[in-house]
Amino acid sequence: MKRLLTILGIILVGLAGSCEELPGKDYKKPLNPTDNPVYYKYMEDYQKQLYDAFNPRKFLYHGWGTAYEYTIHKDGTISDMKLYHNENKRFNAYVESVILDNPPKPFYEGMDIEQMRINTMLLQNDDDDDMRIDYFAYKNLFTNRIFKDYRKRK
Repeated sequence: MKRLLTILGIILVGLAGSCEELPGKDYKKPLNPTDNPVYYKYMEDYQKQLYDAFNPRKFLYHGWGTAYEYTIHKDGTISDMKLYHNENKRFNAYVESVILDNPPKPFYEGMDIEQMRINTMLLQNDDDDDMRIDYFAYKNLFTNRIFKDYRKRK
């Protein structure tokens, strides 16, 4: 019986230690794949999914950008979506549809949260493509910035 309890204890400690925790409120470094591999990979995969869906060539003018802030739940559903940065009605509606039509996957194994707040900005530019991921611990907010050159084909 003692051996069984010891084995169960080791298993439970191992399971508890397998989750990656988000950095605390005093965290000052950017989110990175070394310190936060599970969260970074999740955000990177979601960002690539949005990048592939975003087609800035649909609009004549360049330099437009719209941001939405929303909650992603453990099962990948999106709720509480609010316009964070307004460009114009047509571009806002397009960015909103890109986000809603391409929902994220359920949280990866090792993510120890039930939901996350995220601010996603899709920006068409006339420069090289760029993607940035960050986490603001004091706000408990992930940011997802996607810059896509409007001159390139989708």
